[in-house]
Amino acid sequence: MTLPRILLAMLLLTFLAPSAFAQDAADAPQVEVTLDPTDGVTVGTPVRITLSVLTPNYLVQPPDWPDMQIADAITRTPANAARPASRRIGGQTWTVVSRIYEITAQRAADYALEPHQITLTYADPQTNQPVPATVEIPAISFTASVPKGAEGLSPFVAADALTMTQTVEGPGDDARPGSAVTRTLTIEAEGTQSMLLPALLGGDPPPGLRAYPREPELSDEPGQRGGPDIARRVESITYVAEAPGDYTLPEVRLDWWNSPAAQVESATAKGISFSIPAPPGWHPPGTPDPRLRALSWAAGIGALVLALLWLGRRPARAALVRLSRSEPVVFHRLRRQTRRGDPGAIRAALADWLDRIGATGTPAGVADALTLADREIWGPEGTRTHPSDASRRALAEALRAARHDLLHRRKAESAPALPPLNPW
Repeated sequence: MTLPRILLAMLLLTFLAPSAFAQDAADAPQVEVTLDPTDGVTVGTPVRITLSVLTPNYLVQPPDWPDMQIADAITRTPANAARPASRRIGGQTWTVVSRIYEITAQRAADYALEPHQITLTYADPQTNQPVPATVEIPAISFTASVPKGAEGLSPFVAADALTMTQTVEGPGDDARPGSAVTRTLTIEAEGTQSMLLPALLGGDPPPGLRAYPREPELSDEPGQRGGPDIARRVESITYVAEAPGDYTLPEVRLDWWNSPAAQVESATAKGISFSIPAPPGWHPPGTPDPRLRALSWAAGIGALVLALLWLGRRPARAALVRLSRSEPVVFHRLRRQTRRGDPGAIRAALADWLDRIGATGTPAGVADALTLADREIWGPEGTRTHPSDASRRALAEALRAARHDLLHRRKAESAPALPPLNPW
């Protein structure tokens, strides 16, 4: 190559180099951020933030989107949040991929999202080779406030539209104590989320009713024909009547902020009244049936008359005396004195029982239990006037074991002797 041609080539490179560098910079991926609305954000109304990534060729790997979470706000990505598209830039077709976030402020405050980075991989426009890249999302900020005229709303609910419906089941024509009434309340709203709709049913039920609430059902569904999403909250409580009477469930009212109309509106559900008649012969739970009380009195009087007639006869009196001196009755009196804990009464009842059962002395277990009780009263450190509960239980257990052993021994002694093995 001759010298003039070399000089001409160097001159052309000098003029073309800046444009080549500019082309490389222009081909770098870009990001766009849009907010809707840009100002006048209302608490409870979502702010729609759209992130759009632009690349000079198709994407090899999708962008690594951030979650965009922020304190005191709810972030969600609606259905079909990622939208692919294309755009002509500088005579070249660029790929555009967008992601939508809806951020709903829960209180009046200034909100700020820190800068984020999005990593992605796209195809080089010249070679179609994968090219990794990073784009920077700038800081995003907005201010949410409660609109004038809605400062007194508690809770504050903002929506484009809101309706409230109510259904009631029961108590039916055969109403009586035990019948149930189910109250179901449904709230549907546009321009908000179901998790932001408040609970309206609850509180203490009227006296005579027992409440059984169900878990609320929350759902967010797409609107018909491309309309706004519908947020729905369904609450239900079943009331069971425990007593007859006239009952009233109060009216339900929700004051809410109509965002398009910029005014406060109200949704209501009427109160519910119903009656539970008393069935024949009904009496309140926990109180005795009057008929059973009358039968009890009659039975008691009859038993008293029979007892007087029976005791009026001499043989009957003798039988009653024998019954009172029987071993089971005497042992029962001993157990009763043991529970009361009077030391003198216990020893007197013990001596009477040992005589009735035919024991020659105090059983060892009973004697040990009595010694332990005596130490608690008369021992060096004794400060009690009656045995402790533990000592009484130990004595009662020793008496039970001794009685079982003595009765078994007496039964064995009274059994007839075996006949001779070979009577011949």
